[in-house]
Amino acid sequence: MAKAPYNPEPEYRVEKVGDYEMIGIVCADYTVRATQIFHFQDLYRMIFHWLVEHEYTDLRGNRFQDMKPETLFYEKRPDMGKEHFIWWRVQKKIEYNSYFQRRMNINFKTRKMKDVQLISHDKKGTFQDGEIWIYVTAILELDYQRTWRNHWLMKHFHEWYWKKLFWKQFDRHRVRTYREAFELERAIKEYLGIFQFHKERVPWRPPFGKQDTELASH
Repeated sequence: MAKAPYNPEPEYRVEKVGDYEMIGIVCADYTVRATQIFHFQDLYRMIFHWLVEHEYTDLRGNRFQDMKPETLFYEKRPDMGKEHFIWWRVQKKIEYNSYFQRRMNINFKTRKMKDVQLISHDKKGTFQDGEIWIYVTAILELDYQRTWRNHWLMKHFHEWYWKKLFWKQFDRHRVRTYREAFELERAIKEYLGIFQFHKERVPWRPPFGKQDTELASH
């Protein structure tokens, strides 16, 4: 895959699932961690609805109630409490673009999870007390339709076109992918009641060329 024509160079990510190979650029990568009492099922449902609202699909293209983002669900029950390892993989096509698409990897990890009974809104309910980590990686996938890589002639010119043509569009889509990923972070932290004191970081910008309005908004 082509290298960036200027620094800093983005982080490329390659993932293989069966015969499917995803090549993309990491736009955001963060972890939300909490140790508290919360409703695990409601948190799970909130993130699912956030993805549906932002028009993500599972890797098979299913949307709304048919979307099944889980590619791994593992639970074990040691004496100290339940532990979970859950992987979600979702994607989002970009309108009027057949080269880029957004992907999001969301991994849940919990430990020492125990059920507790609490009164909420005058009703008794079962909540979970324990530790949770949510790992989110937002990726801008390149040539997701394999138009260039699978063509007998075009694949020889892919790198040149990536440097000269597609790179001009890349930063605009990367910034939007970055911002959307941190919208999810804010939603998760608001649900868990985690205090947010930092301002959104400005992503890196090209040192030359026409200023993009998306970048200039900061």
